[in-house]
Amino acid sequence: MAPALIHDPMDHDFLHVPVGATHESNQHKNNQHEIPVLLPDMFVSFLSRKPQLNPHYESIRAESEAWISETCHLSPEASKRIAKADWSYFAAVMAKEAGSDEYRTACDWGNWVLPFDDMFDESSLKEDPEKAYLEVQNLLAAMQTTDPENELPQCSPLVEAHNSVWFRIAKKASRGARERFVHAMVDFCNGVVDEIKFRSQNIKLDPETFKKTRRKTIGVAPVLAMIEYFYNLDLPDEVFEHKSMIEITRVAVDFVIIHNDLVSYSKEEREDGDYNLVMLYRLGGMEPQEAFDQMGELLKALFRDWYLALAELPQWGEAIDSQVQKYIEGVQDMLLANVNWR
Repeated sequence: MAPALIHDPMDHDFLHVPVGATHESNQHKNNQHEIPVLLPDMFVSFLSRKPQLNPHYESIRAESEAWISETCHLSPEASKRIAKADWSYFAAVMAKEAGSDEYRTACDWGNWVLPFDDMFDESSLKEDPEKAYLEVQNLLAAMQTTDPENELPQCSPLVEAHNSVWFRIAKKASRGARERFVHAMVDFCNGVVDEIKFRSQNIKLDPETFKKTRRKTIGVAPVLAMIEYFYNLDLPDEVFEHKSMIEITRVAVDFVIIHNDLVSYSKEEREDGDYNLVMLYRLGGMEPQEAFDQMGELLKALFRDWYLALAELPQWGEAIDSQVQKYIEGVQDMLLANVNWR
């Protein structure tokens, strides 16, 4: 989840994007120039409100960043990237009312996922699906138990860090919340391996296939599953099996994909990346502004789908409905965190 842009003084969001070659020769790329494109307005509807921060943000941020650096034996450069990313800010908006222990777990998971992603994006694993599969199997093995005393296979420091996060979630979360988190992590890991297969085999994806894969690798589903843990919710499975809740989850994930791909496009273009929806529209023949306008239309459709899904939510009774509303508030807070993450 990439940081959002800062508003410019004229209240119009412009991004300067490279134009010219799209994945062509280095010589042609050297002749690229930049033009401004108008970004869709991302700070509308429930995303227009000012974010609130968890009161433990400053103190726990330092603790969590130090913990991940020490536990995973990160290099000074990697530790600096963690600090610069400031996932704890994202978590502070997303879990604004969580207790200190729950907020710390949110920080630790996000600070863990950054070097975990780097391992597949920048190391030898990025083009080796078999090695990547073995690594994620080690990660998922610990999640078959809720007892940290059980014997676990030998694993890397990154996997050990995630084991710590998992056992904290497993100790407090309801059965349903635990199962949803595990399912989300399985999907996330499968998506990571699929992405590596596509890259290693140079498979080019159309926009719809891209979105299906990206919904797994974007890492939103595990974060949504943690909302129940943050606020000690105990929602029955039937709530999440209802079509409206399924749609709310889909819309939330797609919001993050579109927001992130809008602000990361220039970087992807310069680095010959193709795991970006704007890039796929450009490769399909759209001009830069046309591609960004298309993303804006997708955002409008998502807001419509969000409110339609809310309108069709059934009533389960006061005890459940109050928890459903808290969960939905948490989903909105997660989206607010994403567009304001600095």
